[in-house]
Amino acid sequence: MPTCSESILVTLKGGHVAPLAAIELLLDLERRAFRLESVDGGRLRVTPHELLTPEDRAAIRQHKPELMRLMTYCDEVV
Repeated sequence: MPTCSESILVTLKGGHVAPLAAIELLLDLERRAFRLESVDGGRLRVTPHELLTPEDRAAIRQHKPELMRLMTYCDEVV
């Protein structure tokens, strides 16, 4: 069953819309000192990968497209 935040959409500056769950995941990973970057072929690299829990990996897989879009959005806004 999806959590409440998975069904909530947030409109960001410039009209970009993202699921709250993806935003929360990105913020949580950054708070825990993980670094996310887009690499060749649309892949997502998260470092240090050895510290990711199985739950982290599952959430990243679930929200990968949204995370990629949020990273692009953040690069454009900053």
